[in-house]
Amino acid sequence: MFGSDIDSIIKQLKSSAARRREKAFDRLERTTRKGLSEKSACRALRASVDDYPPPKYERRGSSEALVWAAAEGPYPSLIPLIRELYSLMNDGARGAALALLAQLKDQDAARTYMQLLHDYNWPARTYPAMVLPFQRNPRHAEILFPKLVEISLGSPGEILAFETCLSYCQAGMIADDPTPDILGPLLDAYHIRRNKIAPHQQKEGTSWIWEDEYLGSRYDAGLLLDLMGYFPTDEVRSVLREAINYRDPRLKCIAITSLIHQDADVSTSQLEEAAASAEMRIFLHEGLQALQRLDFYPQKYLTQEAFAEAVLTACGERQDAAATRGSRQASLLGCEGGPKRVLG
Repeated sequence: MFGSDIDSIIKQLKSSAARRREKAFDRLERTTRKGLSEKSACRALRASVDDYPPPKYERRGSSEALVWAAAEGPYPSLIPLIRELYSLMNDGARGAALALLAQLKDQDAARTYMQLLHDYNWPARTYPAMVLPFQRNPRHAEILFPKLVEISLGSPGEILAFETCLSYCQAGMIADDPTPDILGPLLDAYHIRRNKIAPHQQKEGTSWIWEDEYLGSRYDAGLLLDLMGYFPTDEVRSVLREAINYRDPRLKCIAITSLIHQDADVSTSQLEEAAASAEMRIFLHEGLQALQRLDFYPQKYLTQEAFAEAVLTACGERQDAAATRGSRQASLLGCEGGPKRVLG
């Protein structure tokens, strides 16, 4: 089905006329939504390594779009073809190929995914679709970890790897074993973020938290502190106790829940300071509830009025982020389908 369509589309994508190429892009999108046959998917994948004129507008290049078309299946028969063609693909097509492999549920796909990352590392441009299927349906932990974390440290896919590691920990698929292959990179990555965020901490006000220069490192540091909760070592607890002293209520809150996750003591004053933040009040409550430790939650903030204030504050911050600083900040706050992380 649609075999002749894909051949015609490929021919049009190579046209010297920009208008014909744009029409081909539209046809490819429609054909992709209908679904390619296995034969057409293989044809699209093979064609992804050909040369194409650049797109006229800000959109995927032809090579990347063809791999995404093949990924709509996706078919396990594409795995050996990806192995054969990957070295010839451009950066965009490689990212789409990784996303295709992540959708497939068999071990061969996971092994190929990891082998390609080992041989070529992450593409320069990364995005959640490259790992989201693993996060939503954790599987083959013995294939992905600890190598996914090891090879991703310092690469464009570093945070994607740690997000995926957290999903596997939450699913109980990575034991509370402080393997140095995960713990070492985790601490290294956190120390880099700590050196970026520590100088920004201020005793007064909160406007500094929402500066673009700080926000990305804030999300990364929070993710890494969250993940530390699953690795109960003295070194980790020392890092978490230091992080409790951040003026940033989000980082303080995550450090607290990670310590409680490890059955470590947290002072009443620190818990009250975290709950005093309207931004983090609900997150703290949900994190402690997930850990079945609501007895830690400060009673003075366990009121209808306190939670109403928290909801209003969260809504206001999300609207401000979307209006004044764009989708990047909004996504980090959990808006517009961006990454949302449940504490604990």
